[in-house]
Amino acid sequence: MSLAPSPQVAACLEVLYTATIAARMLGWKGQPAGLDAADCEQLAMLMNAVHNLPHHLLEWERCDESQLRETLGIFDKRFGYDLLGTYDRIVAKHTNTQSASQ
Repeated sequence: MSLAPSPQVAACLEVLYTATIAARMLGWKGQPAGLDAADCEQLAMLMNAVHNLPHHLLEWERCDESQLRETLGIFDKRFGYDLLGTYDRIVAKHTNTQSASQ
């Protein structure tokens, strides 16, 4: 078992943070009368897009990063989020920070 490189750890954690906020907002939206079918589908697909991230962080050697990115991108296209963009920005930021400090 190998941990993900630090840029990917930071990116996955930021994506999980963003997804958690989005899920919370959907919950608040549905509080008065429940969620409609479209919101339920969005919530389920959001969690589907991110549920494997903790496992990827702990078993990076088994992670297919291109598939991870594709999963985030599919969700983004369908629901107008930017999970993939967040992932890519954080990886780039932390990769550049590591390179500059070496």
